[in-house]
Amino acid sequence: MPIKENNLIFPYPPSINNPNEESINYKKFYTEMGKSVQKYNLTNTFNAAVRMKVILHAKDNTKRDVDNPVKALLDAFTYAGVWVDDNQVRDLRIIYGKSDSKGEGYIEVSMNEATDLSNLICDEVKQKIKIKNQKIKNKPTPSPAAQQNQKKRKTRLVINNNHQ
Repeated sequence: MPIKENNLIFPYPPSINNPNEESINYKKFYTEMGKSVQKYNLTNTFNAAVRMKVILHAKDNTKRDVDNPVKALLDAFTYAGVWVDDNQVRDLRIIYGKSDSKGEGYIEVSMNEATDLSNLICDEVKQKIKIKNQKIKNKPTPSPAAQQNQKKRKTRLVINNNHQ
């Protein structure tokens, strides 16, 4: 399993303080995170406990709770398939960095497997990981022609999504 040691840059997550804005901001954030996860090739990366460090660079110096953006980040990683469940994060460090001089905000994330902490994952998540690994193991390798068709479909999806 590859270890992600470099700080990866992601958009600043939405806060969950305002329930009316949550669904719109979350959908936008999940879309952006999905693209970033693909760019960094993080899909199906972690099958054990995860150790994670998050450095928050807010868009300004407004007072913020440190835990609000992290919940959105963990949910987005789960949604994008980085891991099976955010319960796998067993060691989490959150740091407030300097505010973003461009006024957009971003986060830096570094993470790696924490096999020494895997015994702390709940049984339900262990079962999900086991099922996921079985599906991956039993999934037949597509023929070269099928792989080419799949690439074409993905390209059309990206083009169609960009025109919406």
